[in-house]
Amino acid sequence: MTQQLEVLMNAHDWGQELCPELVVLDPDGWDRMNLEQSLDERVSRSEFLLRLGRSTVRFPNGFDVEALLKEISNLTSKIAEKGFTPDPLPSGKAGMGRHKRP
Repeated sequence: MTQQLEVLMNAHDWGQELCPELVVLDPDGWDRMNLEQSLDERVSRSEFLLRLGRSTVRFPNGFDVEALLKEISNLTSKIAEKGFTPDPLPSGKAGMGRHKRP
């Protein structure tokens, strides 16, 4: 059985792939203390969507926001099922969970 490689890209590249007209108005899902570095970090699609889900975003008319929200909700549920809790970011905003609950 072959293992699939996980694609990693920065926020700009994921945004372009998801929807070129996407505009992040308030990047709450990223580390605001080191925003440029956080946006340049190469992450998986799942991590990008979780960060996007915590941000204020504008999509163009006709974009299927419902499907995107459902995908983000499913990711969040999977993380919760595994017992992960959010990482605190320096700004006080929550990051993607990596710590198991005690």
